[in-house]
Amino acid sequence: QYTIQEAVVQKRLAVNEIKPQLDLDTTTYVKGLRGDNQFAEAYGNQFAEGRPSIAAGLTTSRPVGNRSAKANLRSRELEIAQLQSQYSDTLIKAKADIKSAILTAQATYATTLAAIESTFSSRDEVEGHKVRLDDFFGENQSTSNVLNDLLDAENRLIAAENSWANRQIQHMLALMEIKYQSGTLMTLTAE
Repeated sequence: QYTIQEAVVQKRLAVNEIKPQLDLDTTTYVKGLRGDNQFAEAYGNQFAEGRPSIAAGLTTSRPVGNRSAKANLRSRELEIAQLQSQYSDTLIKAKADIKSAILTAQATYATTLAAIESTFSSRDEVEGHKVRLDDFFGENQSTSNVLNDLLDAENRLIAAENSWANRQIQHMLALMEIKYQSGTLMTLTAE
């Protein structure tokens, strides 16, 4: 992955390409060297038969117009701008994902509270039907309607309790999503 820091270094190199260039050139020459591993004799011969020579010089270059280097610099500047834009877009997306996860968690919390209230209301309704059934048994009256109402109320209680459990699971998943999106979710692995 190409990073912004690497692109900045490449731009600095491109800036140096625009500047005039001054090089130091050095050369050496030796005469009298021989093969066959005769090092001592070869070293002596370079002074006896010829002299070692050393040369140094400066080379300068200044391209006319320097269009290639300027185009390279412009390319590096555009590359940096593109990488910075991608970085900015990534930050914006991450913030949006975190905000979405927080809003989802808040919504699931509200639905969990509503499911809890529904469960308690259903429990109260079941208790009321039980009391009513006990009263009917005491008066020796027909209890079939009261039993039907009690069974219906218990079915609503079971549905409310299931809804409560599902809402709690959704809320816990929403909290985990917040941690995931914000980068604070830790994974545990067995070593």
